[in-house]
Amino acid sequence: MLSKSQIIKNVFSNWGAFIINGLINLSLIPFVLKHLGDAGFGVWVLTNVFTGYLGLLDLGIRSSVIRYVSKYRAVGDYHSLNQTVSTSLAVFSAIGAFTLILTVILSFLFNSIFKIPTEFQSQASWVVILVGLNLAFSLPAGVFSGILLGMERFDLNNLFGVILISIKAILILIIFNFKSSLIILGAIQLLACLVAYSLNFAAIFKLEPNLKISFKLANINTLKIIFQHGFFSFLLVVAYQVIYYSPNVLLGILSSAAMVTYFAMATILVEYTRRAVNGVSLVINPIASGLESKGDFQTLKRVLILGTKYSLLIILPISLSLIFLGKQFFVLWLGPAYAEKCYPVLLILLVPQIYSMSQFVTEEVLLGQTKHKFLALVAVSEAILTLILSLILIKKYGIIGAALGVAIPRLLNYSLFSAIYIKQAAEISFKDYFKQSFLPPLWASLPFVILLGLVSKFLPAQNLWEFILEVALSGLIFMFLAWNLCFSKEERKLWVERFSFLRI
Repeated sequence: MLSKSQIIKNVFSNWGAFIINGLINLSLIPFVLKHLGDAGFGVWVLTNVFTGYLGLLDLGIRSSVIRYVSKYRAVGDYHSLNQTVSTSLAVFSAIGAFTLILTVILSFLFNSIFKIPTEFQSQASWVVILVGLNLAFSLPAGVFSGILLGMERFDLNNLFGVILISIKAILILIIFNFKSSLIILGAIQLLACLVAYSLNFAAIFKLEPNLKISFKLANINTLKIIFQHGFFSFLLVVAYQVIYYSPNVLLGILSSAAMVTYFAMATILVEYTRRAVNGVSLVINPIASGLESKGDFQTLKRVLILGTKYSLLIILPISLSLIFLGKQFFVLWLGPAYAEKCYPVLLILLVPQIYSMSQFVTEEVLLGQTKHKFLALVAVSEAILTLILSLILIKKYGIIGAALGVAIPRLLNYSLFSAIYIKQAAEISFKDYFKQSFLPPLWASLPFVILLGLVSKFLPAQNLWEFILEVALSGLIFMFLAWNLCFSKEERKLWVERFSFLRI
């Protein structure tokens, strides 16, 4: 297990990457929308979601790579580590080739499955191939990022992500001023990803001299071990893919590409909230694996409680700001027409996910210990219910129905089963868990809610810069409240000490 300083660096590098990626993407979206239009942007979303389902061929292997790299490095078993990596890469290389063939076939079916405007039909088929080609490379490249995460070097993984989005943004801004199309956008994305994959590949060998990749090390026994952990991880990935992205697909089939764009604008903000929480939760997986392998379950319980509390200190200010100020943001970001369509969808999606996002740490602790079977089975049930409800409600209520189709099953899942997840993760009662991890952030949020209500009513922002300033100042006030209401004297002292590495 790495030092506390490295853990802090990992968490803050996650947030730094999240902020940079978010700012770049949110700035790019109006620019791309202007050049492609609502329908064109909707087609782009559909091609990515449609081919993204092929990413399910990951089969949970990447999650296994993270777990076993962390586990084998903790005990110095580099032979098993190299077998795991080599076996995973061999499997992913074969799956990547299969994915590319399947993508070419699906490109001929894309226009007949979705309601694609005539002017985009010829481009759409080629974009499916470009996105599929990127996916074919990303599967074996996922082994390399899994190794990096298993080494707990989230800082480097995030750096490569920032490089990727920066290359993509620069090329879009330059090329779209001369010519814009879906095909150009797909080619830019492929090029930027290939650069990031190459950097990742080079980094892992420099960081771990004992790493050796050879297809001669790949074997069936190692594959069985990988799948013991990976099968239910795969089910979890399948379930979340359906839960988060099936409404876009169903809207593309039952409604129009433009409706996909409106729904996507709301889901983007929810997605960024999830990514902010992942800045804490993703770091937990290899830590939990390492603690379990050493039998240190008391520390694991502490990690669960603190991880949840810190997650809520991220979720609550972002979510509450979107609830109170989200409509203003849409007006300033994309215009009043988008605000009318997107803000109600945002509210429906966001409210039930405030609690579910707080459980990301619990899920990562379960994954790190290979205790996620029940979690995966419930998630599959949620995904099935999401599909059924979305099919029914989209026909009647359009994008509002799509949002309800996601929100209702999510609310049911975490209302009924979260206490079981928590008990499985660290043998702690829900009452003690709630008291230690939830109550402090909730107390800090009460005055913050009043502040946001006053800002929304009496100080509406006139432009994006004013909006950013208002949100930033409100966030600083929440940080002050959190520091004084959520942290004990001992915790504050520890945090000050852990930031000492910034002075080095």
